[in-house]
Amino acid sequence: MQVLRSGSGYPNADVYRALAYATALGLPDAHLVYARGNEPVSSYLIRGSGVRVHAHALDLSLPPADLLHQINGLARLVLPGNALNR
Repeated sequence: MQVLRSGSGYPNADVYRALAYATALGLPDAHLVYARGNEPVSSYLIRGSGVRVHAHALDLSLPPADLLHQINGLARLVLPGNALNR
């Protein structure tokens, strides 16, 4: 888990927007998906909210079959009951 800091890689506005949606919907987790850049996959526990925001990155330079495999793996991660989602 990381503390969200300015300049930490993923845009803070995206993380806080995901927090707002998760809070409004009563969800414990929110997921953001980005094209792969220089940042690792990150999870942020937002203090005082109990919401965890996960930022994932897809490598769009992969061949289509490999990209689809990566997307399927991400889909399995966000399924309810997965350890990532508590």
